[in-house]
Amino acid sequence: MNLKILIDWKYDKALSIEKELSAQHISFTVYDIPNYSMKDRTNKYRLMVLYAKYLIQAARAVSQSTVNDVIVCENFTTSIGAGIINKMLRKKCIVLGINCITPPRGKIVNFLRYFVYHHVMKSANFFITVNSEEYITEYSRMFKVDMNKFFVLHDSVIDVPQEKEFIYRNTYIFCGGEAQRDWPTMIKASNECPELKFIFVARKKYFDQNLVVPDNAQIFFDIEKKDFYQYLENSSIVAMPLNTDLPAGLIVLLNCALYRKPVITTRTASTSNYIENNKSGFLVNMFDYNELAKRIKQLFSDCVLQKQFTETLFETVMNNHSPEIRNGNLIGIINKIYSISLCN
Repeated sequence: MNLKILIDWKYDKALSIEKELSAQHISFTVYDIPNYSMKDRTNKYRLMVLYAKYLIQAARAVSQSTVNDVIVCENFTTSIGAGIINKMLRKKCIVLGINCITPPRGKIVNFLRYFVYHHVMKSANFFITVNSEEYITEYSRMFKVDMNKFFVLHDSVIDVPQEKEFIYRNTYIFCGGEAQRDWPTMIKASNECPELKFIFVARKKYFDQNLVVPDNAQIFFDIEKKDFYQYLENSSIVAMPLNTDLPAGLIVLLNCALYRKPVITTRTASTSNYIENNKSGFLVNMFDYNELAKRIKQLFSDCVLQKQFTETLFETVMNNHSPEIRNGNLIGIINKIYSISLCN
């Protein structure tokens, strides 16, 4: 088996899966995004540039593949590009798209996406992973493809830092991340807690500039990753309301576990994979700013509960969502789809 791994970041250090692939004598090649730049992600006017780079990356991998090579795309958009090029070149590679997420758009975009995704995903040699079992039925129905083409692959922590200890801090509530943060609800909740301080970190392209940030909050846009996690580490607790039932906020959630930060977030199928309400964090109803504010006040001043949440979440993540567990599950999926394709 020859494996092509397409990542959507700069390939400047070995992937955690490489050691396990080598141990199983699976040959692999890693393809990163050409001319990688964070500006492509942060600047909405460069979105088409980013998509063009995804296509170039996919074209390189497919053109250098032969029949039954397996192409694993860590970005699902890239996998659609690989699927299209695979059909055009009649290469008959096996394509695995990781973590299918399709947030609703306008009618025209939804129709075009259905048309493209349906024709790619129904291909005999195209397979998909999702973050939770619940999404299999939804996406199978949405794109009219067989449920057997889907596999569950949970997100995992990426880099496990030096062991962190829980430290009770009386500083501020942190909320940050990229897409699908429910900033209106977060701002309403912070207005309900005038005695507390908040720090928000957002992507400017996703933030409604008409929103009024209250006096007890500071907001920063498009900061460096190290600064983002410095704000997270120095916070008292992390509040992360989401505006979608689709997987979102999981990288930040997993890093909260590593940094021993107590978390309050929205109850969804994906967040429920990691947090058990009242045991390893608080899960609140979507758009309910009163419940969010209530939980923020409760958790901010309760040192014992904070420590309980952080210890339980850390244990859950390390026992069930470590890089080693995800890599083993991913290799298992690759072996399954390889066997299926050989039988087709």
